[in-house]
Amino acid sequence: MAALGVAKVPYEKWLKCMVPLFGIWVLIGTIEIAFATMIGWS
Repeated sequence: MAALGVAKVPYEKWLKCMVPLFGIWVLIGTIEIAFATMIGWS
């Protein structure tokens, strides 16, 4: 939050950028875990 304040970036604008990115990261992680489970890598 301090970095956003110093950079004068509104929280709403930052959130609009980060939510889709976070969703992509979650999707990729889920796919990777599912693939690792399917091939028996543990």
